[in-house]
Amino acid sequence: MEERNIGYVPQNYGLFPNMSVRANIEFGIKVRGVPRQERERRVRELVRLLGLEGLLDRRSQELSAGQQQRVALARALAIRPKLLLLDEPLSNLDPKSVRQSISYLRGLVDELSIGSLVVSHEISSLLEVADAVFFMESGKLYSLGSAEEALRNPRYLSAARYLGFETFLKVLRIDGNEAIVEGLGSVDLSLLGNRPARLDSSLALYLALRPMGVVVEDAGVGLDAVRCHLSVEGTAQGSYMWIEGMWRVRVRLPDGAEVLAVASRRVKAREAVTLCIDTNKVALVAGERF
Repeated sequence: MEERNIGYVPQNYGLFPNMSVRANIEFGIKVRGVPRQERERRVRELVRLLGLEGLLDRRSQELSAGQQQRVALARALAIRPKLLLLDEPLSNLDPKSVRQSISYLRGLVDELSIGSLVVSHEISSLLEVADAVFFMESGKLYSLGSAEEALRNPRYLSAARYLGFETFLKVLRIDGNEAIVEGLGSVDLSLLGNRPARLDSSLALYLALRPMGVVVEDAGVGLDAVRCHLSVEGTAQGSYMWIEGMWRVRVRLPDGAEVLAVASRRVKAREAVTLCIDTNKVALVAGERF
């Protein structure tokens, strides 16, 4: 990576515990022989960009995880890399630090115009800073397009799991625009807002549903309007508070398939319900369910 001028931020940040924040930031450029005056200028610039004022004389063990990450970022950026590589940048952070980290990453991308490659399992949190999304599985790399395209049409079941889709109903067969889907029966595919132009015909197909696209019909008051393109009967298996004023409900359909839905009230176990499905929030994906 040194020969290719790539700045790297490892998952554990890789800071030197026996060095101050200043020395950690300067390490790479000092090894490269950058003059002291230029080193000091770069450190000042990065301290400003990353909000590290007042921390330069501290050791890494005296910093929070979020501060350690910013120091590691500063060290990687000090060498003026052609590419910045970040390995699981959100994995060691609490929710508040995650939001701060995303804000700093977005600012750095905009201000420094350095290409960045972020490797993460926390893809949903990072979509707001992503210009393009790729998904790797079994050693193969798949392009999902822009962040908006990836959210709307992930194409692959495994990718959809990381992008907020939680229910996957198998497509039993397709005849033109009509699909026979487990639990739903006949579905008009022309209603899908997220139907890809092409899918791998060698893989099984599924309808992927987001919980916010499936609402318990008589318990949806207060939820954002959902266009009811499909209705299906089912039996609630239980519910739990998801976020304030909203409940997640697990519903079993007549053929035994289960769907995650949302409601604005607690739905009792074994209660008969009608689900309203917004097909604009449904995607057709290929893959294997496991």
